[in-house]
Amino acid sequence: YGFNPLLEQPDWWPTNIHLTIDDGPRLNLLPEIMKVLETNGVRASFFFVGAAVARRWLTHPEKTTAMLQRILDGGHMIAFHSMNHLTVPSEHLNQWEPQQVADSVALFRTVMNTAAERTVPITHGRLPGGMGLYKSWVKRSFFEAGLHEHVHWNAGPPDWVKDTTTLEIANLACRYAGRTKPVVILLHES
Repeated sequence: YGFNPLLEQPDWWPTNIHLTIDDGPRLNLLPEIMKVLETNGVRASFFFVGAAVARRWLTHPEKTTAMLQRILDGGHMIAFHSMNHLTVPSEHLNQWEPQQVADSVALFRTVMNTAAERTVPITHGRLPGGMGLYKSWVKRSFFEAGLHEHVHWNAGPPDWVKDTTTLEIANLACRYAGRTKPVVILLHES
């Protein structure tokens, strides 16, 4: 796992814990997520879907730009999570040529830079569902597109589900913080 986004965390934050949030942006949910992160001084890595960013920006340009700038100004990271979130590997990745990953990352960068009205450093990524994690051509394609190796997670569903109690989450957090190896937590905006 070894994901090191180099985000500045508060002194109390365990150095082995990395918080990642997939599948956004959802402009109706992000303000509350940002409020919680800002209140606690915690930084997260947001793995956004390029088409979702483009749709939000086309329908709500000022709101989308302001949210992206808030994320970046807050010291968080925006990362590549595909352009369209296709999740059927047999019909998606297996039919792609390696250059298509680089093309997708380039388009994602263009969308992010346009919507944020600034250059957004896109250095990390992961495909939906962790697809392609073990495919050597995906790793090579990420590298050729200027991304670090595919970021996977080792803590997330099914460790918690919708009905998980606050106490159960707190117990999981204590277990994660006590690990010596890096813990990449997978969350979603919804």
